[in-house]
Amino acid sequence: MSDALDDILSEIPKRYFTRPKKLLKRLELAYTVGVPPLLVVPMTDVLNESTGYSFYIGTPDTEMRRIASWIFTTVADDHHRLQAIITALWVRNGREDLKLVGLLLANLGGVEGAVNPWDIFYDLIIERQYLALEVVLEIAEEMARGGNVVPEDEVLWRWAKKGKITHQCAVLVLNLRRDAELPEDLIRAAPEGGELFERIRDRLLSR
Repeated sequence: MSDALDDILSEIPKRYFTRPKKLLKRLELAYTVGVPPLLVVPMTDVLNESTGYSFYIGTPDTEMRRIASWIFTTVADDHHRLQAIITALWVRNGREDLKLVGLLLANLGGVEGAVNPWDIFYDLIIERQYLALEVVLEIAEEMARGGNVVPEDEVLWRWAKKGKITHQCAVLVLNLRRDAELPEDLIRAAPEGGELFERIRDRLLSR
């Protein structure tokens, strides 16, 4: 029996992996597989308006992981090409694009010669004037699940010194540290955030 997602992915020319804009256009089509076309429209329209995503399709997690796996299988160990794809996804800023960024970063550590995924993540967030912290937390959690060790205090202090967004992101990353002592000064000094951020800050300080 034909598989709709496999059919779409198999028709994407490998040369598109050197032309991220063309690749991303095809990936947006792949995101629609498994999504009820009418049921999700009202929800996704509201989410686009409230979060600033360029689109929100509602792709199921299983399909997203299959797409990420296909990218890794196709690109193999070409980490420069993987980084270019990650950057293009981040810039386009679709909800599914950002989900895919997390899945790719989470597994990039297994690619020989690749840059530390946390360093790539830092380079991405430092370019943004605004970020939905829920997305940052989701990507960071995916990276931690992928076996990427949470950065040391020294690294997170460097994040904190670069501005409000990176400081808040450093605190969110600390939320994933389980067994080590937390840098309380870094957490207290972070600029005020929304309800989610302040809830996480309070929880960290109470540990």
